[in-house]
Amino acid sequence: VVATSVYWTTFDRSNGTVMKVPIGGGTLTTLASLGQDTPDGIAVDGTSVYWTNFGIPTGAVMKVPISGGAPTTLASGQDFPQGIAVDGTSVYWTNNGDPGRVMKLTPR
Repeated sequence: VVATSVYWTTFDRSNGTVMKVPIGGGTLTTLASLGQDTPDGIAVDGTSVYWTNFGIPTGAVMKVPISGGAPTTLASGQDFPQGIAVDGTSVYWTNNGDPGRVMKLTPR
């Protein structure tokens, strides 16, 4: 939940979606769907929605403008990424492969 909307992912192999709906109810908006391989973790800042594609054989960290548009791949070749967080400068996520890792990048 961020300001005026609730955001979530549907964890579905190659048919996953990233969605939002106004807090008070209303029309569902699909922010990303085509090519999303098992979207899992989700985080939101003032301009973008970020999520992990758990994906097999390779995962990815993605983002889309909060108003919708084309998704952007921030990191590919990830090893089962799940948890994700964002602050004013960086995106953080966990890779749950062997060994597990906490990753960080500064999005453009």
